[in-house]
Amino acid sequence: MLAYAVIAGSPVIDHQAHAQAESPDDPASGISMAVIEQASQLVDSEPLRAMALIDEQISILPSKQGGNVDVSTIRLYMLKSSVLSRLGQNNDALRVATYAFGLFEAADLDPKSRLHADLLTAKARAHEHLGDMASALTDYFAAWGVFDALGDNEGMAAAHASGAGIYQEIGQWDNAISNYQRALIRAEQADDSFLRARIINNLAYAYVTSGQAQKAYDLLMSARPLIEELNNPLVSAYVDDNIGEAGQSGPI
Repeated sequence: MLAYAVIAGSPVIDHQAHAQAESPDDPASGISMAVIEQASQLVDSEPLRAMALIDEQISILPSKQGGNVDVSTIRLYMLKSSVLSRLGQNNDALRVATYAFGLFEAADLDPKSRLHADLLTAKARAHEHLGDMASALTDYFAAWGVFDALGDNEGMAAAHASGAGIYQEIGQWDNAISNYQRALIRAEQADDSFLRARIINNLAYAYVTSGQAQKAYDLLMSARPLIEELNNPLVSAYVDDNIGEAGQSGPI
């Protein structure tokens, strides 16, 4: 069976450095950015614990919030949406992401910001999990536009890869492949070896499934030095499985 490790669905807050730069610890709301960062690290591994930390922080917020909501409050709700997505509570995830996005717009914050891109990504993920692929693509590529304006190659790579994953789900292989290729270029520019490896694996899957086994095999073999350098057993297992599948799917 072909190993497929899609990137879409990774946690919303991937870069804690951005979060810390935009929100000082202990802001006016009383929220602790240290707790937000701790919760963000637990989204995938311990989502229930992450949710408990988030809800504890939400409980200290005033019951009625005016237009001057600080960035930390918006990030808190955005992170809650990510955890809800991880738990499969997709309607609630979309509701919370939409609420956070509304807070962002009401606060008249800079649309050319990492926070704006992260909010769009949170909405996109919730739409995707609910099967609304058109809305998901709209939000993923809107996020890409913000990352582009910021010169954030890693963000652009993730947005392209997430869009490619949706095209893959709906069987639009040409669009999936072209977006994975764009994602790979951006990941190389960001010098993110792990992200490159995941994109290569997904691109190989798209090649095999679209009847281009030779391209998949050549791509994976050329990535061998990168995979060995990563020394990640899970990534190596995916790539080895895909090399075997590519070899069985057509003449090599």
